[in-house]
Amino acid sequence: MILLKGIITGVILSLPFGPMGIYCMEKTLSEGEKEGYASALGLITADMLYGSLAFIFILTAREHIEKYELAIKIITIIFLLILGYKKMKGTIVLSDTGDRGNSHFQNYFTAFFLAIINITSTLVLLGIFAFLNVHNGNIVKLILGIFIGGFSTWSLTIYLLSHFRRKINNVTITRISKATGAIFVAFAFATTIEVFIKQLNN
Repeated sequence: MILLKGIITGVILSLPFGPMGIYCMEKTLSEGEKEGYASALGLITADMLYGSLAFIFILTAREHIEKYELAIKIITIIFLLILGYKKMKGTIVLSDTGDRGNSHFQNYFTAFFLAIINITSTLVLLGIFAFLNVHNGNIVKLILGIFIGGFSTWSLTIYLLSHFRRKINNVTITRISKATGAIFVAFAFATTIEVFIKQLNN
């Protein structure tokens, strides 16, 4: 049962919505299938890490997160603004999907860092655990389930995107990249407004 709950959690966390999902989809479309998998694995790794912490500290995780919430959100805002600005100003040329050495590792760690500082996904994960009543069981099975669910979901998404990629040109993918950048900036501003409102209410 705990394995199934982990799989359900992994599937929900890996649905291609929100800034992280958009980032991974854009990577797949602009750079190729391998880069998409590298980025997806970075996101899944972060989900597994936070899944472990949330499972171990299920009763106190929210308290620890809220303690450093302001600092984490400021870092998130800055990172999203920089990444969004670069995407909005850049021009994408569809790249060769062959082996490009360290670029796969760079994509993996960039996605991992983006996901690890995204406090929203952590709170979503805690909400999923509460909904599924994940309070006990084997942590190894839970994390394995998160990996299976996440990897399966992203494999299907990347497969579909990779086939769609062959039917679009550089102009289309550049527009997608710029739209992605605008979404990152929008999330940064939304987070900034949220922080200001919360500080005013304190």
